[in-house]
Amino acid sequence: MKFSEEFSERMMIEYGFGQRYAEKSFKDFQIITTEHKLIKPAAVKYVKEYQLNEDNLLMIGSKGTGKTFTASLISKSLYQYGLVETMYYARLHSLLSEVKSGFANVNNGINNGEKRENNFVKALYADLLILDEVGSYALTNYDYQQFFTLIDERYSNKLKTIFITNCDSVETFSSFLQAPIADRAFESIQIFEFGYTSVRSLYKKQAANI
Repeated sequence: MKFSEEFSERMMIEYGFGQRYAEKSFKDFQIITTEHKLIKPAAVKYVKEYQLNEDNLLMIGSKGTGKTFTASLISKSLYQYGLVETMYYARLHSLLSEVKSGFANVNNGINNGEKRENNFVKALYADLLILDEVGSYALTNYDYQQFFTLIDERYSNKLKTIFITNCDSVETFSSFLQAPIADRAFESIQIFEFGYTSVRSLYKKQAANI
């Protein structure tokens, strides 16, 4: 089964990706850096072998190196070819903040608390979860409790997660997760290292030279 490009774009937006990412596909992946030469074929291979492994993905590198873009291409391809039925994209800090404010709103009788709690449920049970900006903001103890609940539930149900981080090393990322979360996340994982050359800055330089 294969969904149309138009339908897949619409579902990408519904699952949390912006229009900028929803309309792209692997044909738009340009080899800009040395890391990209390795990452593009690895991403295509991950899609092709998706049903043969239980691997999470870690996209690590500086801002502007193409991590979220690559994650969106993988996610769209998996959905378009019927390899996942549901997915959900979220920025970790925003998701956890929604949970916290959602419960507070419920206690105060504000209706949008239910909607925000439902976003956490989407993240819990989506076939594929894409968590962006992991490690970009400090987490409270309460945040870590909710984060552990999220990853532990997905681990128990063998649901895959794509982690996207600007951390400067895998060790720093693992330390941010803390042991109980890291143990589950890293049990079966592929790591895509994007390096430190911003694609955005290269595009700006190219534009300036035209």
